[in-house]
Parts: sequence; C-alpha cells; structure tokens
Amino acid sequence: MIRYRCPNCKADMESPDSLAGWFEKCPVCGYKVKVPQPKSIPDGLEGELIEAVPEKEAIKQEQIIHVYSTPTNESNALPKKVSGATLSLVCGIVGLFFFGILFGLLAVVFGIMAYSTASKYPKKYTGKEEALAGVILGFIDIAAWILIMAWLFGDKISLV
Repeated sequence: MIRYRCPNCKADMESPDSLAGWFEKCPVCGYKVKVPQPKSIPDGLEGELIEAVPEKEAIKQEQIIHVYSTPTNESNALPKKVSGATLSLVCGIVGLFFFGILFGLLAVVFGIMAYSTASKYPKKYTGKEEALAGVILGFIDIAAWILIMAWLFGDKISLV
C-alpha cells in the first residue's frame, strides 16, 4: 500500500501499489491527486506519509518530460536524402538500355527538381550529387536516342 497526503486539504490517503501513477479523488475534499510511484519512496520511509503531486503539476511534469524526449525543432534532425535524387539516377541508368527518350526525360525532370530542393535546403536534404548524376545520364539518354534515330531513319526522312 502507498500512503500519501492530499496536497489540497492535507488529508491522509492510502492506495494499493497497482494504482501508482493513476489519479484518485481525495475522500475528504474530492481533489484529484496523482498516486505517487512506490519506488519514489526513499528507503526507511515505507510507513511514512509522502506528499502527493497535484493534478495540474503532474500534467506539467508529464508535458515537460514529453517535450524533452522529442526534438523541439528540425535543426536537430539529421538531413535526409531528397526523394527524387535516387529516382533520377535509376531512370538515367535504365534509360541507357531501354526507352532512352522516356527514361531520359524522367531522369532530367526528377533530377532538376531534386537538385534544386537539395541546393535550397542543404541542412535538411542531401542527394545533390546523385540528382546531378541523374540529370547528366538523362541528357546522355536523350542524345543517344536522337543519334540512334538519326542513324536508323536518317536516309528515309527528307526535310525538303
């Protein structure tokens, strides 16, 4: 059993150990009191009364613990890779072998978007180099597709 005192009217209260951390109403004044944890009672004082924490202070303490357990701003967070950088690089590599014009255009578009985002927010995002590689591979895909089409169909197309 945990013995404690109501902080409002100073009445003696008693609760089983299983209710530690829960709120109980004082039988005298009806004030909601948080039942203290049994491990918070110092050795040698097991039979002594301890002061309980009022509900408002208990809520404040829980909020303080919650605030300090999570990062309060984004500057503490590690930078993450910008999402389009990997997609741009993959499209550029796939475009070297299949459907160069389609994957090349996708690589250029996603790469430029990812590169600009990573450049604008360098502390928040990484992947600028990966996006640049995707853009370069995308332009190579497009140029290779144009050269292959010119080689295959150049003698059949007449511009005049």
